[in-house]
Amino acid sequence: MRIAVNMLLAALVLALVGGLMWGAAGSVAQDAGKVQRTKWEYRVLAQATPDEAGLTALGEEGWELIAVTGGQAYIESSRLMPQGGPGATFTQNTIRNAMTYYHFKRQK
Repeated sequence: MRIAVNMLLAALVLALVGGLMWGAAGSVAQDAGKVQRTKWEYRVLAQATPDEAGLTALGEEGWELIAVTGGQAYIESSRLMPQGGPGATFTQNTIRNAMTYYHFKRQK
């Protein structure tokens, strides 16, 4: 009986050591196979209408346009009171465009 317990204990120790060695070998293989991720830098240009020369210069510096956001129209309301007094108010609506943002990226 005592021999069987010792053999079982030895088998468990061997299995544990083998599992640890196999796991360590797997992590070394994973580290060797890792691919270096590309690093990016970003830039946001806020302009109503960008000039072509400026965009061309950014392109020559390696910047790539990835998104354009904003530029939506919105209504700006204001309540006006003429000199006649507080009883004669009216609302003036003005249509405006939000600022347009140009998003760029380039590889570091």
